[in-house]
Amino acid sequence: MNTLTKIILAPLTLAVTTLSTQSVQAFTYTFSNSAPCNPFFCTGNVDVMGTIETDGTLGTIALANIVNWELVFNSPNYTNTIISPSNGEIVNTGVNLIATETEITFDLPGDIGSDFIDFQFRDIAPFPSDVSYFFVGGATDSRVSITNSPRTVFGDPFDQGQVTLFGGEGGTVVLATREAQTTPEPSSLLGLLLMSSAGFLVKKRQK
Repeated sequence: MNTLTKIILAPLTLAVTTLSTQSVQAFTYTFSNSAPCNPFFCTGNVDVMGTIETDGTLGTIALANIVNWELVFNSPNYTNTIISPSNGEIVNTGVNLIATETEITFDLPGDIGSDFIDFQFRDIAPFPSDVSYFFVGGATDSRVSITNSPRTVFGDPFDQGQVTLFGGEGGTVVLATREAQTTPEPSSLLGLLLMSSAGFLVKKRQK
């Protein structure tokens, strides 16, 4: 292998190695939501915001593809609660998560009788703690519930906020979103490097 060939192949080898490393990368999605506070116990809203990090898998994803997450809750009576894998868990009962480069979505059914499916982030602290971000579909409608409060002796959280998403019809939930990236596709970038190297070789031969 002559020196000229080595000069051309060196950056191409580096580019291919870099592109191969970047082809599978973690994606971080963000979200925020709010629901009216339980009017019997407080006024205002129960809020949640956070991030979900996946391993970069696109299409249908499992809980194993979610490598990290963090949710920050805020409510009138029980503020600034944070849950993550260190003190919480994700529960999925029949929800089909779909990831693209810009969002994570899933479908919730409407009125399908007494059965239901759900997806939730929740704390694992013992009673009376109840902190969760909960989606449920089926029975009579589809709902989202944001809970950030210790439970009372009657079992109801002080600050639970709950809203109906789709009535009895069901629908698609956008769980979290991610800004589209402007980085060139790996194939396009590699093509540009090949064209540049070929041009360099032609010029060297013409001299």
